Amino acid sequence: MVNKENLAFLQDKLKYLGFGEGSPLNQDLTEKVGKGDISFQLHTAVSYGDDTMVEAKLYFLLGNESRYYLQKYDAKLSYDSCPEKNKSQTFFIFKGKGFTLKEAFNLLEGRSVYRKLNDANGVEFQGWSQLNFSLKDPAGNYRYFRYGDLYNYNLDKALNIYPILNLQNDDTKEYLVRSLQRGNSHPVYLVKNDKRAKCLIAANPESRMITIHPIGGSAKTIKEILSEIRKEMPFEMPEFKEVLPGDDEQEDDSLETEVIGAPVDDPAGETVFATAPPKTQRKRIYK
Repeated sequence: MVNKENLAFLQDKLKYLGFGEGSPLNQDLTEKVGKGDISFQLHTAVSYGDDTMVEAKLYFLLGNESRYYLQKYDAKLSYDSCPEKNKSQTFFIFKGKGFTLKEAFNLLEGRSVYRKLNDANGVEFQGWSQLNFSLKDPAGNYRYFRYGDLYNYNLDKALNIYPILNLQNDDTKEYLVRSLQRGNSHPVYLVKNDKRAKCLIAANPESRMITIHPIGGSAKTIKEILSEIRKEMPFEMPEFKEVLPGDDEQEDDSLETEVIGAPVDDPAGETVFATAPPKTQRKRIYK
């Protein structure tokens, strides 16, 4: 017999963690909870764009008072055109909270996520997390770089350095900050004098700045804009050598497809920050 209260609780957690609502995954959940096994697993997969796929395996365990809880989920990020970039990680759930599936995707892509965290003793704190792809624990999971508030990374201050279009609008800025905190790579326009360039930006707590990726043939213009604002700064700005291609490199639209990956909550098309953009539709495949 299905514990309806427990089932509703689990469905709410799946929604909160970005696994959907009223989906086949929830139907599978109802069936599994009704069987009463000590533990069970569910599978799902989400495609972000044409080239990436995130497969997830969710682990449920029967706890006290015959109530199930979501213990963890494995996430595997796969690239159709570049399988050597494939990565996987186990994300643990603590008291029903943890990284969402979209945040897991962003972490596996190498970006940073800002949220409430728990240390080894269960003490909660705010901070940025980034996967350390050069170091794994004994279970085969990547270690984390953690940047707490004492690290003094001020994303708002970092954004103000750059001539981002419409950043003076409070609603626009709030939306952008939330998006970057979720680990998204977010499209913006840099505008300086007569120069205008579309790019993708991401939070970079390690450098206390932001990372800039050109879109299409915008790399040269971005370099020129950064060169101009660098002259106005009372401190030395990074050169972004690892981000922007050199003058002798080919610049085309392939730069956009490599980094944007059709993120769930990012604006689509050319409308950047005019209003709060609509959510783009994601393709979800269930197993």
